[in-house]
Amino acid sequence: YIMVEEKISAYCTSSGDATYEWISQVKMGENTSSSDYGGYEDFTSKVFSFEAGKTYKIEFIPGFSPRSKFEYWLVWIDFNGDMDFSDEGELVFSPSKNRGTVTGSITIPEGISIDSRMRVSMGPKAPADCGFIGFGEVEDYSIVITEPVLLPPIADFFASKTSIQIGESVLFTDLSLNEPTSWQWLFQEGTPNSTLEQNPTFTFNSAGDYNVTLIVSKEGFESSQKTEIITVVENAPTEYCEPLAINSSSDYIENFNIENLLDLTSVGDNYSLSNDMVTMVSGQYYSVTLTPHLITTRNYWRIWIDFNGDGDFEDSDETVLVANNKKGSISTGFIIPAYAEGNTRMRVTMREKSAPLPCNDNFVGEVEDYLVSFESSAAPRSTVSSETLTIFHGLSIYPNPVNQELNLKLETTDPGDFYTIYNMNGKIMISNEITSTFTNIDFAKYSSGMYLIVVYNKDEIFKEKFVKR
Repeated sequence: YIMVEEKISAYCTSSGDATYEWISQVKMGENTSSSDYGGYEDFTSKVFSFEAGKTYKIEFIPGFSPRSKFEYWLVWIDFNGDMDFSDEGELVFSPSKNRGTVTGSITIPEGISIDSRMRVSMGPKAPADCGFIGFGEVEDYSIVITEPVLLPPIADFFASKTSIQIGESVLFTDLSLNEPTSWQWLFQEGTPNSTLEQNPTFTFNSAGDYNVTLIVSKEGFESSQKTEIITVVENAPTEYCEPLAINSSSDYIENFNIENLLDLTSVGDNYSLSNDMVTMVSGQYYSVTLTPHLITTRNYWRIWIDFNGDGDFEDSDETVLVANNKKGSISTGFIIPAYAEGNTRMRVTMREKSAPLPCNDNFVGEVEDYLVSFESSAAPRSTVSSETLTIFHGLSIYPNPVNQELNLKLETTDPGDFYTIYNMNGKIMISNEITSTFTNIDFAKYSSGMYLIVVYNKDEIFKEKFVKR
C-alpha cells in the first residue's frame, strides 16, 4: 500500500552554540537588527525591505565572551521562494574570516518581486545553510523584494569652465538623475550646434554669452532640460595686480623648489616676475619645498594659479597651497586639475604675522610670479599625505588623495540621499545610496587620476574633485 500525504514545506533548521560568540547586530541598507546571544533567533517578524537591481551596504557586528575571535559570516536569500537556500546565487555574502566588524555589500538581482526569507550565520568555521554549525549563531529574517520605482529623468550637468576665452573648449559632464536613456545637447553657437553624446566637449569660437541646454529623455516619461550660460571673452592681454610696498629687507623667500621643474634661490626682490616658463602636467601632483631667509620667524605661505586665465587669483580652485604660521622650511605639495590647459601665471607669497591675499600691499615678506604652461597626461606622479577635503559645513571626504578607501561623512542623512563618482571623462564609476552619516567607499581598484564626487543630500547637490593615487 502507498500512502500519499500532503507535503508541508518548511525551511531547514539551523542553530549554533552562542556561549562564546554570537551575532550582536545586522545592518543592511536602512534595515537594522540587534540581539543578544541565543544560538538561533527567529526574526521572521522583522521585515527587511529591498529593491530589485540595487546594491546595499551591509555591516555585521559580532559579540564575544570573553575576547574577540576570528569569525566567518554567510548570508543566504531564498530568491525563488522554494524554501531552501541551495539554489545558485542564493549565497549572497561569504567573505573570509574577520576578527571584528565586517562590512561589504550585496546586490539584489533584477526582475525579482517576492516575500521570502534570509538567513545570516556566523561562526569560527564557515557555517552551512542547514544543521548545527557548532560555536556561533544563526538568525532568520523575512524579506520583501520589490521592483524599483521608476522616476522621471532630471537633467543636470557640470561644465569644466563657465568663463573662457575665444577658442577654448569646455567639457560637459552629464550628472542627470534617474538614469536617462538619451541625451541631446544644444549649443547656441558653433557648427554643429547639437550633439547626442552623453559627455561632449565643445569649442567656443566667438565672444558672447551662450546658452548650453541639456535635454534628457527616458521611455515612458516626459523629457527634462537644464540650461547654463557660458561666457566667452576676447583674448585680451591679461593684467595682474602688482603688489606694492613689499619689504624683503629682513625676511624673504630664499628658496622655492618644485620637484625637478624649478629650484630658485634668491636674496629678496620685494616683488618679481620670472620670464622662465614652468611646464606642468594636468592632473598630476607636485611636491614643493619653501624656505624662508629667517628660520626663526613664523610665516604664512600661499600659492595661487590662475587656471581660467582671467587675470586674477580669486576663483575657488585657484588657491593651490596654504601653510599658516610655520617656522623654517616647509615641504608640501599641490595638484594640477585635470582640466588645466594653456598658459597662465602662478603667484607665490610669503608674509610675516598674517595670511596674505593675492593683491595685498605693504607687508614684510616677498611675492614671486611665474609663467606656467600645462600639458595633458593621464599618467600618475608622486604621492601626497592624507588630508580632509571639506565640501561644506557638515560634509567632508577623506583622505584626499585616496589610496584604498574614500570616506564620506555627513551630519545627517535623509531617505533618498546618494552619491555618484565620475572620472574626468564623465563616466560613472560608482553610484550608491547614502544610508548612514558615515560611508566607506572601496576605491582600490580604480586607476590613478582626478575624479568628481557629487553628493545629493537634503535636496542639495554638492560637487568636489579628489585624486586617486
